[in-house]
Amino acid sequence: SSGINAESQSVLFSFLEKMTTVEEIAAIIGHYDNHREWHDLARGNGNLGDGYYQFQGGKATDLAIGFPEACRRMTRYLGTLGQLDKSSIVLDLGCGEGTPAINMAKMFGCKVVGVDISKNNLAKAN
Repeated sequence: SSGINAESQSVLFSFLEKMTTVEEIAAIIGHYDNHREWHDLARGNGNLGDGYYQFQGGKATDLAIGFPEACRRMTRYLGTLGQLDKSSIVLDLGCGEGTPAINMAKMFGCKVVGVDISKNNLAKAN
């Protein structure tokens, strides 16, 4: 996962400014910069997704695998679906600490570029 360069950051902020106010953007950045511990407690292991579980009759049958493994399964599923290989480049918008992107690079040999609004998340991802 790599940090966002100045030009990309400018484009991202220009896009966000059309969606919301500067104050709201600052609040969003502040949330992600200051609440990482809460997210880790709530979801664990740098993941904010829901993971990939097997279902039968509308109910998950394998919750015992744990959340980190469910997230690795989701990463594997998406990479397989996307037919990723060493020639692939993946853009992870809102990468957080980069856990899924880093796992995807390890699983499929692809390159990943992570972009996140939080400098703290990018520091942990790199």
